[in-house]
Amino acid sequence: MRPARLFSVVALALGFASPAFAQLPGKPTLGGIGGGEERSSGLGQYRAFTMGMPLTINRESVGRLEFNVAGKASLALEGSFKKEREEAPDEAREDKNESMRAEGKGAAIFVSRYMDGAAMAGLYWGMGVGYREETVRWRVQPEESDKQVNLSLVDKDRMLTHDAELKGTTGHLRLGYRYVTPDLPFVIGGYFGGRHFQAGVQDGEQSEEDEEANVKQAPMTDAEKERLRRKYTTKPEAGLELGITF
Repeated sequence: MRPARLFSVVALALGFASPAFAQLPGKPTLGGIGGGEERSSGLGQYRAFTMGMPLTINRESVGRLEFNVAGKASLALEGSFKKEREEAPDEAREDKNESMRAEGKGAAIFVSRYMDGAAMAGLYWGMGVGYREETVRWRVQPEESDKQVNLSLVDKDRMLTHDAELKGTTGHLRLGYRYVTPDLPFVIGGYFGGRHFQAGVQDGEQSEEDEEANVKQAPMTDAEKERLRRKYTTKPEAGLELGITF
C-alpha cells in the first residue's frame, strides 16, 4: 500500500473512532488501552486484545488483530489474501469458453462497539476502511459489433486475453456476535455484512513469460472495464471467527 493511501486510511479510521475516544476520562494513552478503572466495567473479564483467523464465505485467508480501547470500543487491523482462482460465471465458461483467473489482497482498519465492551463480547457492529488490489487474467470472446477490437490480437481460439489491475479503497460494514470463554483465552463468533470496493480498472503490464510464449495482450474496451468493475464493486462478507484473547 502506498504511504499516502495508508495515511488516508488511518486518518479515516481514527475519525470513526473519535466518538469512542471522546467518552474516555482524560487523554487516551497506551496504558489506558489495557488498564485503569475501566477494567472492571462490562459484564465479563477485561480483554486487552484478540487475535484470530476468520473462515470466510469468500474463501480468502484472513488475519485479524484487535485492541480494546478501554472498554468503549475496539480498533482492529485486518489483512486478507486470495489465491489465484477461476471466477468467471458458470454460464460464460460453458457457453463462451470464457476464463477469469483472479487473485487479490487487501488491508483494512475497523472500529467496533460491543454489548460487553470490556470483554469485547456479545452482539456488536463494526465499520472499516481499507485498500485492495486485484489482478485478473481474463480470456473472453470479442463481440462482433465491438469496433474497438483489434482482430490481430485474437488467438487461434478466437479469444482475447486481458491482463487487468483493479486498485482502490474499500468500505466495510458488519454485524455479528462473539462469545468469549470465561476461564480460557478463546473466542468464537460469527459476522455478516458487506464490502464496497471503489476500484479503478486499468490494463496490466505484459510479463516476460507472456512475451516469450508469444501471448498477445489485448487492451480492454470501455465496456469490458465497466463489466469488470461492476463484478468486483460490492461483495457480501460473512465468516466464522475463531481466535485467542488476553
